[in-house]
Amino acid sequence: MTMAEPQGAQASPWEVGARVPQAHTDVLYETVIEPYRSLKPKAFRLLMIFVLLQGVIRSILFCAIGAWPLTAFMALDVGVVWFAFRASYRHARLFERVRLTRTALTVERVWPDGRRQNWELEPAWARILVENPGEHEVKVTLASRGVGVVLGAFLGPEQREAVAETLKGALSKRLAGRIG
Repeated sequence: MTMAEPQGAQASPWEVGARVPQAHTDVLYETVIEPYRSLKPKAFRLLMIFVLLQGVIRSILFCAIGAWPLTAFMALDVGVVWFAFRASYRHARLFERVRLTRTALTVERVWPDGRRQNWELEPAWARILVENPGEHEVKVTLASRGVGVVLGAFLGPEQREAVAETLKGALSKRLAGRIG
């Protein structure tokens, strides 16, 4: 995934976006982190049409040579592919919202089933810890006074590092008094 601006605006999968809402001057930095899905819904429909057509064509060929029981496996193939992609799209509803104000740094994680987890950290004590930078297993943790929150575990390694750099920049600007 990607870093995206709230309220539906999408950034490219390699951009890290920050948004300062006009109505909330107390919000210094806000971003929504979402999983990146390269296969858009229209492409998914086209893929499923292709999978269905190849299943029908193979089923016809199997019936023509007398192997009609294999048609059930062709239908099963189509169903498994559809189910796997639907599960992937369902998981893509996971997102994390990071909001920095003058007095708090909040992280809200919303799971695909609607459950929410919230953390509120003291921004003056906040640190961004990056474990294994430059490697596939890079881990980004936001820590403050004994509380640690792993950010963007569903992102690719480059995107996790971009999240860390953007958030470090926002925290240092806040500390220097340059935001807001």
